[in-house]
Amino acid sequence: MASKTTETNTNNKKVSENEKEITAMFEIYSSDTEVESETEIEKMKNSNNTIININDASNDLLYRKPRKERRHIRFMKEFLKKRVYITAFVSILLLFAIDIVSYIIFNLIMGTERETLKSDMKKTNRTKESTVFLIVYVCIIRPILEEIVFRKFVFNVVKKLSKLLAYLISSFLFAFAYFDCSFSGMWHNMDDFIAFFLKGIVLAATYDYDGYLLASLYSNIFYNCLLVFIQFIVL
Repeated sequence: MASKTTETNTNNKKVSENEKEITAMFEIYSSDTEVESETEIEKMKNSNNTIININDASNDLLYRKPRKERRHIRFMKEFLKKRVYITAFVSILLLFAIDIVSYIIFNLIMGTERETLKSDMKKTNRTKESTVFLIVYVCIIRPILEEIVFRKFVFNVVKKLSKLLAYLISSFLFAFAYFDCSFSGMWHNMDDFIAFFLKGIVLAATYDYDGYLLASLYSNIFYNCLLVFIQFIVL
């Protein structure tokens, strides 16, 4: 009888400790992971990264996935995430900060002439139709292609080897593409290359921060739109 009482007290103590652990994790993480099927529950039970506890009294399932693991959601659900827009906004500010700093260093201090989107659009042989297409390409088509290729594909593939290499390689290729993959063009416009490389780092960090491609996509698109508006329309 005494042995059963001791065993019961031990089990109650373990349950209490588990409940405290779950409560502590609830305070750390901000939202629950939804259970969509029994298969999902089994995956969670078999995952080393899943904190799970089954309440014997009510048979309720209490669980909490780590923050990083919960970031991998369907692309369409990213549109509903508030932090996607916050991250993109901060990223846009950083991109413009790079432009300002590079302009001060290269244009004002070093006195170099940097090529801009405005000079490209002001070519005398450019027709109205080609200008409209260029704006659409710069503001929408190119950012989508860049994020899919350099962030979603290159960054994710290289990250399996090293995250540092993923940042460096994806950002280098991102900047290199702006010079038609020409080493001579890159070398003769090293100041522009450095600026684009740093922007690639920012966009890679924007994507890597939460794993939301939509965040870096928003950042790239709206930054380019604002850049076109400032350089082509305002100036």
